[in-house]
This record gives sequence, structure tokens and C-alpha cells, in this order.
Amino acid sequence: MSMSPITARVLAAVRSQGAPISKADIVRLTDLSLATITEHVAILCASKLLRAEEFGESSGGRKPKLYGFNAEAGYIIAVDLESTHVNVALVDFGMKILHEASSDDVDVTSGPEATLTHIKDVVLGVLKGAGVKSAHVKGLGMGVPGPVSFTQARPSSLSLMPGWESYPVREFWKTHFACPCFVDNNVHTMALGERSLGPAMAPNARSSIWRMTTAPGRSSSRATAAQSNAPSPSLRPRACAGRCCCRSRRRSIAR
Repeated sequence: MSMSPITARVLAAVRSQGAPISKADIVRLTDLSLATITEHVAILCASKLLRAEEFGESSGGRKPKLYGFNAEAGYIIAVDLESTHVNVALVDFGMKILHEASSDDVDVTSGPEATLTHIKDVVLGVLKGAGVKSAHVKGLGMGVPGPVSFTQARPSSLSLMPGWESYPVREFWKTHFACPCFVDNNVHTMALGERSLGPAMAPNARSSIWRMTTAPGRSSSRATAAQSNAPSPSLRPRACAGRCCCRSRRRSIAR
């Protein structure tokens, strides 16, 4: 299922408020008509990205129904790969970390097949620890320590990762998860998370991989993805943010 620009705009307006809001509030935030808002709120509720939460205060007539972003509509896997270390996290659509794990038993010089197979095992362990089935994963984002052809999701010119150049990382993950998969340089994913949530939240919400994967209309433009606030029901995942993606980088900077 794809998401129209107007539907994404309505979802972004609701999500940006951090609390349930009325259709009238969405009209004010988007400058769209009430009829348009009603149509697209219904679409988002049907896809479970929004849900009716409660009734607001009456301004003289009936109490307005309030709609909130449904953070439990799906899950995103975040992978941050370093040359000898990997961090993996599972987050909900609200960017809350549900379960995480890391491994130092990684050596990218062993090649992509061996490295990704090990990471896959870590990912499956995280899903098991969270009690989440693979079928409920709506997106996967992976950061790698080097240049990436984003549109092809393939590493390029990696002197520290021999054998990885042009390796189909996205295709590897698609053999295990039936969801959109995105790959980018892990510094870019960290920056996306911080830009989306702010530096104060990014280390705790790990949104860089989540952000990379859930932008509607996600294209090769990282700036476009970073500025977007709304996931699409097609759920093109984005990277997950800070703690996973930033932790090892903060250690290296500190050194």
C-alpha cells in the first residue's frame, strides 16, 4: 500500500503534536479542508497508523474525537555496523527501543556473507527477546562504515571492507524479511536521527535508522527524508536513531 502526499501530510501533522488532536486541529495545522481531513484520517485509521484515542473538550457543541499516532502499528529493525562491532535494535513506530543487542564477534574483513549471516542471527535474537515475529517487521535500516550507493543499497569503494563493494546488502535482508530495506553510511544515519529528533533525543531514541526507513516518498535525497515526520503504510523504513548508531561513534570521537 502506498501513501499519497496528502495522507502523509495529515499523518505528519498528527505525529508532530506528540498527543491526540482533533480534526479541527489538523485543519489548522495543514490548511486542508475538513472534508479532506476526514477522508485521509479515515484512510490512516484503516491502515492503523492513526487511532481514535478519546474525546476533547467541547467548545459549545459535541465533544470532538481526538486522533493519535499509533506507535504500535509495526516494528523497525535498526542495524549499526562497525568494522569489529555491531549494534542491533528493535523499535516501534514511536521510536521507542523495545529490545537491543550488540556483538563484538564481527570482522568485516571476513566478507559480507559471513558478516551479514552473523548479524542476521543477532537480529533474530532481538526479535525473539522482544516476542516479535518477523512478519510484523515493517522495515529494516542498516548503517555501514563507509560510502554507500544509497539508491542501490550497495557499499562502494570500501578499503576497510574488502569484498563488500557493490554487494547486494538489501537483497540479503529481503531474503529474510518481507519489508523495505535501506542501507546507508552510518554517519549519515546518525545525522538523520539527530536532525529528525534533535541532539537531546537522538541518543535515546535511535532514530537515525528509523528515520532513514520511514519517510514517505523516501528517495535518494537524504535531506528530504530527514525533514519528513511520517511513516507510510508501505513503510519504507528509515534508520533507527541515536543510541545504537551513535554509541560506538561517540567512543571513537572521545578517543
